[in-house]
Amino acid sequence: MDARLVLLQHLGFFGIFKESYKILFSWLKLKILPIFLTFIVPFCFIFTAKLYLSSYLLAKIVYYHSDLHKAWSTDDSKYNEIKRELVIEWIIYGIVNAISVLLGLVACLFSISAVSYIVVCIYVSIHTTYIQVMHFVVFRAWKRLVITFLWYFVILGMYDIAGIGLLIIGSSVIGIPQLRVLGIIVEVIIAILYNIGVVYINMIWNTASVMSVLESKYYGLSALERSRVLMMGKMKVIFPITFVFEAWLYGMQAVFFVFLAKLSLEAQVVTGIFCFLVTSIMVLLGLVVQTVVYLVCKSYHQESMDEPWMVGR
Repeated sequence: MDARLVLLQHLGFFGIFKESYKILFSWLKLKILPIFLTFIVPFCFIFTAKLYLSSYLLAKIVYYHSDLHKAWSTDDSKYNEIKRELVIEWIIYGIVNAISVLLGLVACLFSISAVSYIVVCIYVSIHTTYIQVMHFVVFRAWKRLVITFLWYFVILGMYDIAGIGLLIIGSSVIGIPQLRVLGIIVEVIIAILYNIGVVYINMIWNTASVMSVLESKYYGLSALERSRVLMMGKMKVIFPITFVFEAWLYGMQAVFFVFLAKLSLEAQVVTGIFCFLVTSIMVLLGLVVQTVVYLVCKSYHQESMDEPWMVGR
């Protein structure tokens, strides 16, 4: 195993961030700027635009719902008109989210592939160029990564359904006066456990996504299972790292959905640009961090990087 990889096994929470920071700002060695402009900037623009448009459309939908309630049983013609407008707004909201999610997903998966490939090339001392990165991303890695993502999406969807079911049961208990306090306690416990589970699933996905890019024999469900096994012994370090990025994501969404609608147009533009810049930096840092986490786990289990593409070219 490469000497640099051996040293990674001892990295903790702050050590992983420090190592990622060193990699991130090794611009000449990393050659990350073209990849940053090709994939990460478009992804962050799509993400920021989606949050802005979603918050704007949801504000309009809430406004129409309020008017619809006021017009109910008082003015049938106005009620039907508002109802039609409300349906149109929901359709637009659905289309905007579907298009942005699809485009964002493509850019996100390509970004994961490119950054993971470049970071590992640094550690195994392989010189790479922008063209070689693009060739690897487009022709080798993306299919495996898509399959892994689909399995992750299915698992997360099933988990969400189970979580919603438990919350509904808790809500029904709250409706019983004698059990209201107990129901609230149950709801809080379910919410905490649900969010811990989401962080755990995303933690597995992050490592599995890097593995799907760098190890040709692991993708889909096998990559997710292999990721879970690989992280054993490092869970106490990886979980808080994942939690930090999850908290940032929820915080960014809160900025748009809670505060942005209350600002003036000029303040909205400034806030949007600021959020876009912060998102770009955080996404790039997050991709480097999750690759370093993968390498830390490999080093901890004394596994070498021996894929055929790593042989000198």
